Amino acid sequence: MILIVEDEAISRRALQHLLRLNGYSSQAAGSAEEALRMTAEGLVADVALVDVNLPGMDGVEMVRELQRRNPSVRPVYMTACERDDLPAGCETQSMRYLRKPLQVAALLDVIASATLA
Repeated sequence: MILIVEDEAISRRALQHLLRLNGYSSQAAGSAEEALRMTAEGLVADVALVDVNLPGMDGVEMVRELQRRNPSVRPVYMTACERDDLPAGCETQSMRYLRKPLQVAALLDVIASATLA
């Protein structure tokens, strides 16, 4: 299961559609708070695609809380920032991130490698 956390509704729906077409099941949330509620209610994600710049709680803080609750979830940050401009907490070497606008091949490669990890 892939959890999508993206505040832009069109992007969120497009990601769900793309993942479905490629054989992945997903659930989507429009905010970090909504995503954390979903996981508290029993949603177990293998991978979390998380927009870094979310309104309210940002993506970095959300991932910290998500991994505290479920250390096995593998986060993939989505951002328009260059690597040098990523917020504090995103800079670890093992961190996966994709630049917006997302490239379909890169997205599918990152998801495939994260689900195999």
